[in-house]
Amino acid sequence: MNEEKKLILKMLQEGKISVDEAENLLNALGNEKGDNFINQFANKLSASIEKVISKAGEFVGNIDFDEIIDNSKKFAANFSLSFEDEKEFEQDVEDIEIDIPNADVKVEKTQKNKIILNEKIYIKDKFAGSNLLESKVEDGKLIIKLKDEETSKDDFNVKLKISLPKNSYNDFSFETVNGYFMLKDVDFNNINVNTVNGEVVVENTTSNIKTESVNGGMVAKNVNGNIESKTVNGSIKLFSVVGGYLKGECTNGRLKADSINLDQVIFNTQNGIVNIENIKDASEFDIQTGTGSIKIDTTGFDKVINASVDSNSCTISEKFKNRSENNGIYEVSNNSGEADLVIKAKSSQGSVSIK
Repeated sequence: MNEEKKLILKMLQEGKISVDEAENLLNALGNEKGDNFINQFANKLSASIEKVISKAGEFVGNIDFDEIIDNSKKFAANFSLSFEDEKEFEQDVEDIEIDIPNADVKVEKTQKNKIILNEKIYIKDKFAGSNLLESKVEDGKLIIKLKDEETSKDDFNVKLKISLPKNSYNDFSFETVNGYFMLKDVDFNNINVNTVNGEVVVENTTSNIKTESVNGGMVAKNVNGNIESKTVNGSIKLFSVVGGYLKGECTNGRLKADSINLDQVIFNTQNGIVNIENIKDASEFDIQTGTGSIKIDTTGFDKVINASVDSNSCTISEKFKNRSENNGIYEVSNNSGEADLVIKAKSSQGSVSIK
């Protein structure tokens, strides 16, 4: 059984999609147009917030956080605002855990000396909003969840803004079905986000980040840390990222990296393009695509580079003066000696360009 089928069955088992939705997905996966089934799934769940990010500009440096929030209101289109509250927590908190099926979460820094939680609840039953969520601090962990876990995910939408007084914390965990996650100006040792349909955006943070989604990408700007991101339909966009590694995997999505300083970049996509430019420092790129192209611009990176290119169509700039070919695989380097950066680029049906 392939990974897509396993993922669909897992979501069905966990109640994240209905039986009809699972059946439609499996049927789409099995027909002769199965390569496009992911896009069909994306449209069934919701239009991706990534479109909003794309409108802001080609580079992730142009992200407009307020625009993303405004456009996310489409998730609450069928509900009316029935409850709004602000809570304060003065206890010492090191960890945060949120588990709500339909929730948008924004995390930011505050100059106050306490945690401030703003809740906006959209729900069909206007009298039920005040009884929907439970938020408490236990053993140094702020926990936010549904009071009644049997509440249907189709009956409500939650928007949370969490303002944190300290600069750094330990772990942040967020699990949802429909909802985005945004974090800015706060550090965590580890951030773990699991969503079926939603974008993950982090800015100005020192954190190790792990994301998993079906329909939604990940955007990181001014981040110091390791990044792991796995998605079916979504892209990974990095701007000014420093750390040990990026490990990315997607079925239908792209990787765009600008101004990175990462020891290791490992990225695999079946249907998507890869574009890496303005490399500050790196030691290993291992990039594989199915139908998409790979473009790696090493201009300005003056260290020794060894590259292995496996593609039916490749373009390699003249700076790689040492070249050899064996069974369709090109081995090139820009200089002699031990390599500072090793590039492995493979595209089954797309092109590869290294300059």
